[in-house]
Amino acid sequence: MMQRWMIGTIGLTLLAWLLSAQTPTPTQPRQIQFGRVRITGYERYTAESQPKSRTYRLELFRSRQQPVRIEAPDQYLVIEANHLQAQFGYNERNEPLLQQAIADQSVTVRYARPKPFSTLNARARKATYNAEQSTLVLEGNVFVEAEDEFYHTLARNHERVTVYLGEETQRIEARSIERDGIPQGELVITPKKAGSD
Repeated sequence: MMQRWMIGTIGLTLLAWLLSAQTPTPTQPRQIQFGRVRITGYERYTAESQPKSRTYRLELFRSRQQPVRIEAPDQYLVIEANHLQAQFGYNERNEPLLQQAIADQSVTVRYARPKPFSTLNARARKATYNAEQSTLVLEGNVFVEAEDEFYHTLARNHERVTVYLGEETQRIEARSIERDGIPQGELVITPKKAGSD
């Protein structure tokens, strides 16, 4: 009886060890990388390459757990959305970069340039980033909070906001949402005190 118990215990222990050895380890999240630009959070995507122009286009759709996220550290930019179209290519120094991104459905954008200092946090229905023009166009119930060395800017309830990212001080153009012909948008620009951050 004791031998059967020991054989049964050893058999169960061996079975448990074999099963645990075959249990797959958690995998890293799916990721696409182009140079230093990284994309995560997608469930499915389509890709197209243009060999003559050396450009690549991706269309990505969010996963169930998280939105599509594109991080372009050399361009100080992070965009999250449910649906994202991106075009990649090379600059004049043959370095890979994000040339254009169109994000829609629950879009958030963060921009953080250290020098000259410029930050931006935004929410919108749609965002279009253009690297060549260094612009970010936000559309649909836009909220923007931005800051540079001299000003803090808050914009809300706008139909369209254009941010010129390449300039030393931020330039923002806003078109308000209107109800019955009355603008509903709010734009507050506050000068920063000298010496404060």
